[in-house]
Amino acid sequence: MKNATRLARQTTLATLFFLIAGCSSFEFPWVHKYDLQQGNIINQEMIDQLKPGMNKRQVRFIMGPPLLHDTFTNNRWDYYYGERKADGEKFQERVTIYFADEIMTHFSGDYRPSPPVIEEPVAAKPDADHPDVESKASEPQDQE
Repeated sequence: MKNATRLARQTTLATLFFLIAGCSSFEFPWVHKYDLQQGNIINQEMIDQLKPGMNKRQVRFIMGPPLLHDTFTNNRWDYYYGERKADGEKFQERVTIYFADEIMTHFSGDYRPSPPVIEEPVAAKPDADHPDVESKASEPQDQE
């Protein structure tokens, strides 16, 4: 009888253990979940400020301290930003900056520099306050 009680207790404990362990896939509606952000926030404005030839101090000023800094090779800085929403959606961005002799050579990752904006010259319009400015230019000059 003692062995049967002991076996029943062990079976019950094992069953409870597996049921509780299985609850991780079950979502309780009253449990609050929050967004989890990790790493350095990276945006396009920061990337557009990066130029080859900058020193490490200038890059650190723009990007902040690197999340991953390899102690064996001091010529690479890794920036990572990840976000996991409460609904399970995941988002991540990575940028790696390379240096040679303390000077930035290039970078790679999820961002690219924005193309340069080329502004076309605007044609001069006649001034409404001074209409005679254009008319003087268009009038033929009297030659004496």
